[in-house]
Amino acid sequence: NRQVSRQTTFTLEASTYTGQATQWRLYLQRQNTHSYGLTAADPFPNVHTRLGTLGSQLIVDHRDDPFNPTRGYSFGLDASYSPTWLASDIPLARSLATVSVATRPLPGFVLQHGLRLGVVRPFGAATLAPTGATSFYAGGQNTIRGFATNTVGPSEIIDGKRVYVGGGAIGVLNEELRYAITKQVLLALFVDAGQVWPSWSQVTGGLSVGTGVGVMVLTPVGPARLDVAFPVSHANGNHGAKFYFGVGQVF
Repeated sequence: NRQVSRQTTFTLEASTYTGQATQWRLYLQRQNTHSYGLTAADPFPNVHTRLGTLGSQLIVDHRDDPFNPTRGYSFGLDASYSPTWLASDIPLARSLATVSVATRPLPGFVLQHGLRLGVVRPFGAATLAPTGATSFYAGGQNTIRGFATNTVGPSEIIDGKRVYVGGGAIGVLNEELRYAITKQVLLALFVDAGQVWPSWSQVTGGLSVGTGVGVMVLTPVGPARLDVAFPVSHANGNHGAKFYFGVGQVF
């Protein structure tokens, strides 16, 4: 599905640090999101969602290099609450945990593992809106390579076209083996697997899997990378190679 999402966010936050490795953040956020199709013929629904959110975030980072880690681990946990008394259209609670671990199995090689688990639960008679403001999405450069952006998980056929509506639970596992050709150039072989489900109680098997290769060039502003990936299982309408270019870590 083709869609555009316009989002306005206002945030007040306070942060505290315990040494250099641990950060705790408390935030109050106001978010307005408007999602709709690119043209009148696009089937994606026109959705306007307002959320007032009180949340907390914990980040623990013990990696030797946040841009190109070779050893160590990082952990993040974001938990938030969007009640009606903060003028939220959809009252809900949301949490997302992320883990990244880097090891060196052999000289010149780095094996990196990434895991993301998330759940969002609406309260009362509320239901999740088909937008990134409330629902989880997967597929694309930063989640499951080999799939187009946001094309993993629940979908509906509207006007003869498949529309991906997101879900209330997500699980993504990333595995990447890197080899340093030079100090600045690395090759990567990766496998990404995961799924988006309507809710945590409806979690089943049947993961969407993509695999591919990439090239990383280390620059002063972070690693620039080019990846090519293919869907392996549960393609859900995805076919052929997908190319991704970006700066920074995938996970």
